[in-house]
Amino acid sequence: MHGLGVKVVSALSEHFYCKTIRNGQYRKLVTQRGRVLEDTTDIAREPDGCEIFFQPDPVIFENLQIKMLAIEKMLKKYCSANQALQVNFNGKELKCIHGLIDLLVDMVDFGTMVGEPLYLQCGDLECVISQNEVASSQWFSFVNGHPTGNGGVHVDAVKSALWQAANKIMKGEHHMKPEDLFATVSGIVSVNIDNPEFEAQTKNRLGNVKLFRNWQMQVHDEILNYWYNSDECELFFQQVDRNIEKREK
Repeated sequence: MHGLGVKVVSALSEHFYCKTIRNGQYRKLVTQRGRVLEDTTDIAREPDGCEIFFQPDPVIFENLQIKMLAIEKMLKKYCSANQALQVNFNGKELKCIHGLIDLLVDMVDFGTMVGEPLYLQCGDLECVISQNEVASSQWFSFVNGHPTGNGGVHVDAVKSALWQAANKIMKGEHHMKPEDLFATVSGIVSVNIDNPEFEAQTKNRLGNVKLFRNWQMQVHDEILNYWYNSDECELFFQQVDRNIEKREK
């Protein structure tokens, strides 16, 4: 059903309930301190989705204080990478209508953004990039809707494409260094691929190196196409020029 998460949460919960609905069928699992009380499968009349309830075991967790805000922020991240996903978290509806852009606005102070965020859809890769007035660079990434805290090949491909495209725009007029570009750039990268390969069991970093070159080329071409046909290009590189000036001073 949900792999390791079901094992861990059910074992650490005084009461655990999970119902998953897919393609007209449901599976329901009820446990108490890890012991299965019910495990049934039958026809479902509700739309696809999942319902979860758990009560942490007070014997294991004494004086437990759950950080609801932290959970809510994580759920919002899942919603941003899965635009069709709608979550009811303790009665509060969570949904990201604009997908990754909604998450970017939460990550970066909207008042510091230089121009409009650059949104790209390149096959199985989706990304949004923001230029900012202040020195703050944040990158977040997903693989098949799940966060990859340490990035991976997909993030490296986007950064490499951005660097190469920026060099073409600058045309050697300045001695631009990577920090001049990336010091004020933030971004989010999401991919949906078959057979993802991760560099560790925690699945925090994507390692499908064979996909790097294709993603890099696609994003590079799309970035240049956007800059050549948009007034946003001038705003973006005015900030890069300011970064270069600050470094040289």
